[in-house]
Amino acid sequence: MLIAYDSSGNVVATLGHLVHRDASGRKYLVDLEAAEPDVLQIWEVQAAVGAKFWPDAVVRPHDWRVEKSGPDGAKHLSALTHRVSGERLERTTPPKKGR
Repeated sequence: MLIAYDSSGNVVATLGHLVHRDASGRKYLVDLEAAEPDVLQIWEVQAAVGAKFWPDAVVRPHDWRVEKSGPDGAKHLSALTHRVSGERLERTTPPKKGR
């Protein structure tokens, strides 16, 4: 899932899947993590300052804030924190190489 967030880290939109049609007309699901840079060029979300891949399903994603880690230019979402309860969801899988 791609998660778009505002300048405070609040989740403002999610994209759970994307279907693409190839040159022969066949449809397939896009690997959102692998295609993240390309998808972000066409996925515009008002009020979002960024968007990153999150590997797990999240119930009520708009109730969460994102936490990023990694070097500048290669940041990834490392955790989500619930805005009310403070519950923290750690990323269960490492980001793909180069993310």
